[in-house]
Amino acid sequence: MRICVLTDAPCIFNSGFSQRVLREMDLISSNYICELYYYTFFSLRKYKELKKTPSLSNERNIKSAVRKVMDSHNIKEIETHFIISSRLRRILPDGLYDKFYADKVLEYVKKNHINILLCENLWCSYIGYLVSRKTSIKYIVDYHGVVPEEHKFFNGEKEDWQYVFLKQIEKDTMLSANHIICVSNKFKEYLINNFGIQPCGIDVVPCCVSEVKSYSYERNNKLKMQLGLCGRKVIIYAGSITKYQCLQEMALLFSKLINKDSSFYFLFLSSYSDYNVFDKLMKDYNVPENFYMLKSVPQEEVHNFLCMADYALIIREDHLLNQVASPTKIAEYLMAGLPIIGTNGIGDIADIPSAKILFDFRELKRDINNVVDEILAFDKSSIDREANSQVARAYVQNNLTWSAYKELYADVLSSLSNFL
Repeated sequence: MRICVLTDAPCIFNSGFSQRVLREMDLISSNYICELYYYTFFSLRKYKELKKTPSLSNERNIKSAVRKVMDSHNIKEIETHFIISSRLRRILPDGLYDKFYADKVLEYVKKNHINILLCENLWCSYIGYLVSRKTSIKYIVDYHGVVPEEHKFFNGEKEDWQYVFLKQIEKDTMLSANHIICVSNKFKEYLINNFGIQPCGIDVVPCCVSEVKSYSYERNNKLKMQLGLCGRKVIIYAGSITKYQCLQEMALLFSKLINKDSSFYFLFLSSYSDYNVFDKLMKDYNVPENFYMLKSVPQEEVHNFLCMADYALIIREDHLLNQVASPTKIAEYLMAGLPIIGTNGIGDIADIPSAKILFDFRELKRDINNVVDEILAFDKSSIDREANSQVARAYVQNNLTWSAYKELYADVLSSLSNFL
């Protein structure tokens, strides 16, 4: 069987999207008898990012960079294709823009005798849908998030032409897919309720980690001593900064929290480029410099800092985009046994068997002092970190590692291969 993974961004940068696709390909290639191909579109913006990435800046082009990153991922053949801005849809005849790129994929499919397209996110899934109408090829949708609503979230509530287009291709693509993989049970409910898709046609594969890393209270207590944080209750946030990460609400909540309990301390673990934004927010909310730290560490060291902390923080708006999400950082928090402080509208977070306190996002605007009191009561409750770590890490092992979905992928691919 020949499977082609189709993406609209090359998986060469250290993003959540790249990690998901690379790990998914590893799982398929190592546990299923098949030949794996990779076809990716890329934009000028991605090429510029390539030249700014130290480990890849010497590569001649996108294709050579992809080959370098995927050298150990058991890919039989790689194809890259430059893509121009989708704004051209405004001036091109109906469907011509997408038909052009679908024809490129169709050529590749025929040349390599591809049996199944594994399409990452919405636009590539739509390309897979267009290709399937001209061939007998099967296509699987791996839907990472509700793309039309994401477009609206970042571009305003006005229903512009792009939003209308995305809603239409979402409907066409989902209804015609041979199988759908989505990232949360809440997302599955959305697909069933909005498109009438049968539950058996959808599987849930969250954003997972590769393995459950070791946890040592003694070792991580030593790190706390090195950072001079003994006796402080460390709340950690690890991740990037985007609109939906709610940094302003984090800073506001922490400023109110230390007014009532000065033993709390905030560790913001992110890239250097994010420092100025968060530092300004903490200053805007009059948080003294001895109450927080901005730090950037290599990815392989993040786990140690998470284990050192006392609480993890994740705040998201009450929006469909977040209600169906599966942030990888939740798996990373749980792997460190961290009790979670967060909002209750984030994917399947309410069902996770770990110590946590969840509040409604609107409470931050309506009654933040009540939220602070709830957190302080949670802090004073009896939380056995070692016991919680065992429960949380077992959950990650069974539900949030890629190896947990080995049989699921084998069953999906096997069922589709029977109809080839």
